[in-house]
Amino acid sequence: MLNLDNLLVCPTDKSRLKADSEKYSCNTHNYPVRNGIPSFLTEDLGEVKMVETQTYSHRAKDFDEDIEKILHMGRPEFTKPLRAQGKDAFLLEIACGSAAHGLNMLKDGYKVIESDIAHGTVEKVKYFAKKLGVAENGAFMVIDAE
Repeated sequence: MLNLDNLLVCPTDKSRLKADSEKYSCNTHNYPVRNGIPSFLTEDLGEVKMVETQTYSHRAKDFDEDIEKILHMGRPEFTKPLRAQGKDAFLLEIACGSAAHGLNMLKDGYKVIESDIAHGTVEKVKYFAKKLGVAENGAFMVIDAE
């Protein structure tokens, strides 16, 4: 997995985060790590977003397991501007869903941060990346895109 520890800041107060195996923390906030996936959701997420996290985590269980089918969905024309950044850049996929684009980028050797508001979605994408043998080029985290 990509090590982004020196790049991450607290989503609330923008201070540098420190990592250990169980959490990321700053002076005032703690963000848990579950199954190797940090969750940077804030306490004030709100009812609508909480429903989103639960709904999309549940729906991730139904993602098609056919990796080739998922990869086929990632159309190259959508990622052309990202590919122009070069393989040294870190690419962030927000609201990754089944991660068709990000998985294709990972497969082609790009460094991709896969993120979604739903922990179940990120777990499934990390599983797909491991299945493809490309998880070492990725980072997987739960974040609120807003």
